[in-house]
Amino acid sequence: MVAMGIYNEIPASVCVQDNVDNNPAQIHNLRAAKVIEASSLDYTFLRPGFLIPGPDSVVITHRGENVSGNTTTISSVGAVAVQLVTGNLQASRDSFGLNQPTTKKI
Repeated sequence: MVAMGIYNEIPASVCVQDNVDNNPAQIHNLRAAKVIEASSLDYTFLRPGFLIPGPDSVVITHRGENVSGNTTTISSVGAVAVQLVTGNLQASRDSFGLNQPTTKKI
């Protein structure tokens, strides 16, 4: 698991302070992701926002797509992990941004 913001995917409408360009603490997360991406490993990154309590409700974005929020429920991270492990969600060499939906639920 890495952090939301490593690809500068948090738009100004949400709050850009946690994008790697604005937050030097994100640099180690980006470097780790780049090492894995350059390898031959079959990986899936989960990039949640700020973890908060609440029910499963998540929007999944992929690398290169802006997120629509910067919070993620703890139970949603678990639900996505279970879907990946059971094969109900496929993600080979992919990076999922996880955040709460604003209008639609996936």
